[in-house]
Parts: sequence; structure tokens; C-alpha cells
Amino acid sequence: MEKPDYQPSYKISNNDAAASATSSEPIAFVGWTPDGEGPDGGLKKARARLYHKKSRNGCLQCKSRRVKQCDEAFPTCGGCHKHEMTCTYNQPPPVHSSKNLTLRPPGSSVSETVSTISSRGSSPGHDTLPDLAESRQRRRLELRLLHQYMGHSCTTATIFIDAQPKIEYYWKVAMPVLAFEHEALLYAIYTFAALHLSQLDPGNKEYADSYRQYLELTIKSHRDQVASLQKSNADATCLASSFVRLCTFAVMQMRSREPYTPPISWLTMTKASREVFMQAWQLISDDETSISMAFWKATPQLRDWGAMFAEENRKDLNHLLQRTSEDVEPWDEEASEAYASTVSYIGGVKLAIEAGELESHTFRRLVTFPMYLTQRFIDLADEQQPRALAILAHYFALLTSFNHIWWVGDSGMKEIQGIATILPNDWQHLMAWPLMVLKDPLILGKYNTSDGAQG
Repeated sequence: MEKPDYQPSYKISNNDAAASATSSEPIAFVGWTPDGEGPDGGLKKARARLYHKKSRNGCLQCKSRRVKQCDEAFPTCGGCHKHEMTCTYNQPPPVHSSKNLTLRPPGSSVSETVSTISSRGSSPGHDTLPDLAESRQRRRLELRLLHQYMGHSCTTATIFIDAQPKIEYYWKVAMPVLAFEHEALLYAIYTFAALHLSQLDPGNKEYADSYRQYLELTIKSHRDQVASLQKSNADATCLASSFVRLCTFAVMQMRSREPYTPPISWLTMTKASREVFMQAWQLISDDETSISMAFWKATPQLRDWGAMFAEENRKDLNHLLQRTSEDVEPWDEEASEAYASTVSYIGGVKLAIEAGELESHTFRRLVTFPMYLTQRFIDLADEQQPRALAILAHYFALLTSFNHIWWVGDSGMKEIQGIATILPNDWQHLMAWPLMVLKDPLILGKYNTSDGAQG
């Protein structure tokens, strides 16, 4: 593997390493409780938002046009892109506190998110996890997890980026080195590796417990990191957020679907990673050593908003937006725009497949899909609005082509089947194409795999 012209600006502190190795203090995993608990200990039910939410940090152009809802996308918001205007902010997008940044579905804790995962071989009552104190057992486990990541798991994430020696070096070498100085990233790497091992050995209770412990610790550390975002930790924060996105994909395939509910946890947590990147953008955009910026520059198709949300992308999916006088559903301009933008994104992926796009390019579009959703669409899906569920089914139909990737698995198939069980009869006609894909995957066409993408 060729080593690129890249010299990390961080060093491993021997003093810190020695102190950690000789410390007699036990290191325990810290639990985390939600902010949204009611007085009786139950979870507060979030109200459906039916009206515009005013933007406090919108761009100057949207404010001058009195637009109530600037999406605050950086460097160019959706409104300015649509009207071909120069987008400027009078200050960088604010760094939100850990309470305001949602890395979980509203009203749920990390432990609840993790408890939706099948234990994959763990014993009943697996919600109560033992603390993993500093010990020979923990040191061996973490060494095994790091070895698993660097030798195997990291190669399953490189499908995001075309096979390039420099990018491979970032995933395999530079990111683990950076993680030695940033706990959230280190815990995220451990989580990803433990999930992979649990997938390879479903009966191993140690791996099943480990990925749930490290996932909980990752999110807690990541929330603290976001709350103190600065140039010195911005790159590691973005990378930890990317790993959280991969891990939520992996746990989604193992969640319970009886009775079926949409995967709102996955949508919410993945969308949050975009917010983190937006906050970090101005801190790393001029940093030539930033790994996150290297990844961003290698994905030009995710920066062309005009192509991603073009109206012509919907030409084969307009039936998902058609309404009749008999339709009873929440509807206003915001809902209409939320549905239209989501269908445009999905339609764009479908057209790219038909045009013979590289498999890796298509896959990164699908993996980052929730990052580009509006909050209104997620709210509509959370309310189990039939139109939102049918649109999600079309997304999952495209995802079925990647069931050979371990952290995707059969999620697409299971979500389509689940949606079909709860969709009202008068909406079932919108499930025709997703169900057809399950019966005949060749409908999606063949991908161009000349880039050597790995599964």
C-alpha cells in the first residue's frame, strides 16, 4: 500500500500512554439518560410539527427575502441554490450545545437505541451490560478490536470512495493514529470492529456486549466533543460522526420489527452527522491535512445540489406525489416540498443506476441519503404517514442491491416487508415497484463495478 504525502499533525503522547497503562483506577462505561423523560419516568411524546419553523441562523439572502425556513446548508443553502443566488452568512453556523444536537431519536436514550438491536447470541436481559473496567481482559479485547479494524473492517468502509492508495491509507492508518488522541473516534472504531465480529460470530456474547457498550460510550463522548468543537478536534469529530453513521446502518438490520415502526433512530442519527459536518466546515476547510476534507473532495456528486434535487429526477416516480380528493393526510407547502425533495433524491439515484454509474458512487448516495432529508419528512415518517412510508420503501428497494455488504445486510428487504404490513389498503398500490424488486432484483439493472469496489 502506497503511503501518500501526508504527515499527521498529531503525536502519541508517551506520558499519557504510560499513565493510562499504570493507572489503578477502574475504567467503567458510563450510562446516559435522555433529556425527554416525563414526570412519571416515561418518554414524552413529540408533537407533530405542522407549520414552518423559523430559521434563526439563516443566510443573509433568505433573511432579506423574509424566507421563514432557510435550511442553513453551508456553503450554499437550498433556497439560494434554487434561485441561483450568492449565499452568504454573517457568521459561521453556530456550534450547538450537546443538549441541542440530536444524535438519537427525540425522547429516547442511547441504551434504548441499542436495545432495539438483536443481541445476536447474548442472553435474555442483555439490556443490563456489565462495566468493563481496566483489566487484562479489556486490553486484549481492545487490541483484538483494533486488529480487526485495521486488518479487515476498514476495507468494508472504503466502498464509499474509489479505490485510491491515499484514501486507503487514511482509513487503515491515519484514522487509527488520530483516534489515539480523540476518545470518541477511538470508541467508534472499536464499535465498528465489534459489530463486524458480532456479525461474523453471532453466538459470541463478548462481541455482542462489546459493540453495545462501545456504541453507548461513543455517542456520549461524541456529544461532549461536539459541545466543545474547535479546530483541534474538528476533523476527529467529523470522522467519529461518520462512524456513528456506519454503526447505525449496521444495527438497523438487527432491530425488532414486530410490530413494525419506521427506522426513525437511523434517520435522525444519520441526519445529525450532516449537522456536525456543517459546524466543522469552517474549521477544517483550509486544512490540507484534514482527512474529512479529503473524503469530501473525493465525492463531487454529493455536492451538486442542482443534480441531486432536479425536478426531472422524479419523472418515473411522480405517482408518489400525486394526490386525490380522497387523500386524508397532513398537507401544506412544507410537507409538499419535503416529499418532492426526497423523491427527487431517490429518483436521481435510480436514474444514475440506469445510466451505469459506478457501484461505489451509487452506494455513497444511498448511505448519505438521510443526511439530505428535511426534518419535516422525518417527522412525517415518524407519524407513519402512508405517503412517507411508501417513499421510504422505494429507497430501500434501491438499497437491496447492496445486501452483500455486512453492515447493510438484508435491511432493505426487511424494511419493505415491514412497510407493506402497515400501509393502509388504499395506499398499497404505491408498493408495487418495491415489492417487484424483492421478487426480481434484476429490475434494478447491473452496476458498473470497474472501480473495484469491495463488499
